[in-house]
Amino acid sequence: MWIILGILIISIALGYLFRNKLNETRINNFFIYSVYLLLFLLGVSIGNDPSILGNLASMGFLSFIFSIATIGGSILVLYFVYILYFKRENQM
Repeated sequence: MWIILGILIISIALGYLFRNKLNETRINNFFIYSVYLLLFLLGVSIGNDPSILGNLASMGFLSFIFSIATIGGSILVLYFVYILYFKRENQM
Protein backbone atom coordinates (compact mmCIF):
# COMPACT_ATOMS: atom_id res chain seq x y z
CA MET A 1 0.00 0.00 0.00
CA TRP A 2 2.80 2.39 0.86
CA ILE A 3 4.47 1.70 -2.47
CA ILE A 4 1.30 2.62 -4.35
CA LEU A 5 0.86 5.76 -2.28
CA GLY A 6 4.50 6.71 -2.87
CA ILE A 7 4.17 6.22 -6.62
CA LEU A 8 1.02 8.36 -6.61
CA ILE A 9 2.72 11.18 -4.69
CA ILE A 10 5.80 11.10 -6.94
CA SER A 11 3.65 11.12 -10.09
CA ILE A 12 1.64 14.10 -8.78
CA ALA A 13 4.86 15.97 -8.05
CA LEU A 14 6.25 15.19 -11.51
CA GLY A 15 3.00 16.23 -13.16
CA TYR A 16 3.10 19.51 -11.27
CA LEU A 17 6.72 20.17 -12.20
CA PHE A 18 6.21 19.41 -15.91
CA ARG A 19 2.65 20.78 -16.26
CA ASN A 20 3.58 23.30 -18.97
CA LYS A 21 5.98 21.05 -20.87
CA LEU A 22 3.94 17.88 -21.36
CA ASN A 23 1.69 17.45 -24.36
CA GLU A 24 -1.79 16.46 -23.15
CA THR A 25 -2.52 14.39 -26.26
CA ARG A 26 0.55 12.23 -25.71
CA ILE A 27 -0.41 11.67 -22.08
CA ASN A 28 -3.96 10.66 -23.05
CA ASN A 29 -2.62 8.23 -25.65
CA PHE A 30 -0.29 6.76 -23.03
CA PHE A 31 -3.24 6.23 -20.67
CA ILE A 32 -5.33 4.56 -23.37
CA TYR A 33 -2.55 2.14 -24.32
CA SER A 34 -1.84 1.45 -20.65
CA VAL A 35 -5.47 0.43 -20.13
CA TYR A 36 -5.27 -1.81 -23.22
CA LEU A 37 -2.14 -3.46 -21.82
CA LEU A 38 -3.77 -3.99 -18.42
CA LEU A 39 -6.85 -5.54 -20.04
CA PHE A 40 -4.65 -7.83 -22.12
CA LEU A 41 -2.70 -8.94 -19.05
CA LEU A 42 -5.95 -9.51 -17.16
CA GLY A 43 -7.15 -11.75 -19.99
CA VAL A 44 -3.88 -13.69 -19.91
CA SER A 45 -4.15 -14.22 -16.16
CA ILE A 46 -7.78 -15.37 -16.46
CA GLY A 47 -6.81 -17.74 -19.27
CA ASN A 48 -4.09 -19.29 -17.11
CA ASP A 49 -6.40 -19.97 -14.14
CA PRO A 50 -8.14 -23.34 -14.55
CA SER A 51 -10.67 -22.69 -11.77
CA ILE A 52 -11.97 -19.59 -13.56
CA LEU A 53 -12.14 -21.38 -16.91
CA GLY A 54 -14.02 -24.28 -15.31
CA ASN A 55 -16.68 -21.99 -13.86
CA LEU A 56 -16.84 -19.60 -16.80
CA ALA A 57 -20.40 -20.52 -17.80
CA SER A 58 -21.93 -19.78 -14.40
CA MET A 59 -19.75 -16.73 -13.79
CA GLY A 60 -20.44 -15.46 -17.28
CA PHE A 61 -24.19 -15.58 -16.74
CA LEU A 62 -23.94 -13.82 -13.37
CA SER A 63 -21.62 -11.21 -14.87
CA PHE A 64 -24.08 -10.61 -17.69
CA ILE A 65 -26.96 -10.14 -15.23
CA PHE A 66 -24.84 -7.84 -13.08
CA SER A 67 -23.79 -5.71 -16.06
CA ILE A 68 -27.37 -5.39 -17.32
CA ALA A 69 -28.55 -4.37 -13.82
CA THR A 70 -25.72 -1.84 -13.53
CA ILE A 71 -26.44 -0.27 -16.91
CA GLY A 72 -30.19 -0.23 -16.26
CA GLY A 73 -29.73 1.38 -12.86
CA SER A 74 -27.40 4.01 -14.29
CA ILE A 75 -29.87 4.86 -17.05
CA LEU A 76 -32.70 5.09 -14.51
CA VAL A 77 -30.74 7.42 -12.22
CA LEU A 78 -29.65 9.58 -15.15
CA TYR A 79 -33.25 9.85 -16.32
CA PHE A 80 -34.37 11.11 -12.92
CA VAL A 81 -31.44 13.53 -12.71
CA TYR A 82 -32.35 14.84 -16.16
CA ILE A 83 -35.97 15.35 -15.15
CA LEU A 84 -35.07 17.03 -11.86
CA TYR A 85 -32.29 19.33 -13.03
CA PHE A 86 -32.22 19.77 -16.80
CA LYS A 87 -35.72 19.54 -18.20
CA ARG A 88 -37.33 22.92 -18.68
CA GLU A 89 -40.65 23.68 -17.10
CA ASN A 90 -42.45 24.23 -20.46
CA GLN A 91 -41.39 20.78 -21.72
CA MET A 92 -43.25 18.93 -18.96
